[in-house]
Amino acid sequence: MKIKRKKSKTHQSMQQLYGALASQGLSEMNMLVMAIANLKEEASSRSLNFLLGNFSGTKRRVEYVKQSLQSSAGSFQKEHFSSVGFQREWFALLERTSKGPVRDAAMIAWLQKILHSHMASCRMLSILAKVLEKAEEKELFEGFVAQALDADSQLSDAADNTINFDAALDENRNLVREHYNPNL
Repeated sequence: MKIKRKKSKTHQSMQQLYGALASQGLSEMNMLVMAIANLKEEASSRSLNFLLGNFSGTKRRVEYVKQSLQSSAGSFQKEHFSSVGFQREWFALLERTSKGPVRDAAMIAWLQKILHSHMASCRMLSILAKVLEKAEEKELFEGFVAQALDADSQLSDAADNTINFDAALDENRNLVREHYNPNL
């Protein structure tokens, strides 16, 4: 006869923390899916559109994670502070820039900010899953970290190779128009 051991308060607290962080992580993943769709509509650079097309599998991965973590993460409908903040930043970005290279550069910076937050959440969840002996979920979050690192690297390369240069040219062109009067 096997005796069931009562789980310690520490274990229960860690389980609650894991559930709360998993719910927040899923909220951030949903934000990432929405961001990619919005970025595709707003991007003017071909290289940025190409990269965003490569991230299209993210939505399927998020749905898979939702199903895998159903018991741990609780409600997925909650809006977390980080995703609400990211949404506000998105609307401010659209309001303050016009379509073109400057907006593309700002969108890359904004998307990388989301990716960095997502990587930190997934790393923490991976550590907690390991402690809670959830090997499958640990692997899942480590996979997300690897994918986010790859996406971040690709976005940095695109920004460094073309988009930031185009944005600087465009911004300088606007500055010259504002301050140069050919009639003087």
